[in-house]
Amino acid sequence: MRIFNALRFELLGKSKLGRYLLYALGETILVVIGILIALWVNRKNEESKRIDETEVVGQMVLEQMRKDVKEIESLLNDWDDERKVADTILRFTRKDEPIPKTCQDCSDLIIGVSLPTLTDRIPKTIVGKSFHKGDLLDALVDVEYHYLEGLKMVAFNENAMVTFTLENLKYWQDNFSWFSDLMARGR
Repeated sequence: MRIFNALRFELLGKSKLGRYLLYALGETILVVIGILIALWVNRKNEESKRIDETEVVGQMVLEQMRKDVKEIESLLNDWDDERKVADTILRFTRKDEPIPKTCQDCSDLIIGVSLPTLTDRIPKTIVGKSFHKGDLLDALVDVEYHYLEGLKMVAFNENAMVTFTLENLKYWQDNFSWFSDLMARGR
């Protein structure tokens, strides 16, 4: 800084206005270049942070999706087991005959409805964030959309299943003594 100040005073002291203006212009250009470099470095740092954040969120989403897939696979296996029990009961019970009172799985089959417990964690993690633009962001946006649609479907199916189950339980209780007896025993 001393060198620049000394040069400035020397040029002004000798009434060399043209040289001083050239010096001032050069100094201004250096300041502008310094600011542009600082802005470029800052933009690169921000972009690097966005890339890192996008990758972290991508990993979180992937891990949650893996958990959801395991849960759904487990539910599908349970549903397959329940279907086998229902098939067995229906196959070995005559049309006008009540289901045997010794049926251990009957009450679970009748009232034990399971649905996946999807959470809104993934959409909440993705929505409103400023991520790095690219393939991963496109995939995250797709995942967000499908999770939101899945949450709507789960809510709709839950409501439909609860309504259907309650209506059937009421009907069976009112019309089939074996069912009333089964429910009265708490099994």
